[in-house]
Amino acid sequence: MLKARFLLPNHKPPGRMYVNLLGLERVFGNGKGIEKALDNAIDYGTSTLAYNKRGLSDFDFFIGIISSDTVKMERVFTLFAYYDVYKQHTAPKIGRQFFRGRYLLSEKIEHLDEDTITLLYKENEFRKTTESLEDYMNRYPHLGKLEPKRGFGELLV
Repeated sequence: MLKARFLLPNHKPPGRMYVNLLGLERVFGNGKGIEKALDNAIDYGTSTLAYNKRGLSDFDFFIGIISSDTVKMERVFTLFAYYDVYKQHTAPKIGRQFFRGRYLLSEKIEHLDEDTITLLYKENEFRKTTESLEDYMNRYPHLGKLEPKRGFGELLV
């Protein structure tokens, strides 16, 4: 569950940040309440971006998720950076980077195709409307523009 969403001043860098409610007060609050925890989480997200500005490659925009590791009591920031969104004839890519505290966990950026993320979203939304795994497996979600050109059916092995 999300507690808040915010934009950076002047959209620099362009993107949105979301703050996850789970563990927010425990990890970011220092015993001073949920509103102080939210302020601390927002400060953490913006300072993590600023601290790592040189290490982040150029992206079109980002979506950041500020969350908590309640076992290790650590602040966590996940950055989803979107690349090639406005290039014609290319599939936009989404790079994912993880930060603990304000430090990047790995220099390697994993890129996912935007259509893959959309497919997973549509499958997830459809699954939530089914009553059981069997019901889910016996029907298909409508995928809009991602709908396969080949028909439905089972693979025969």
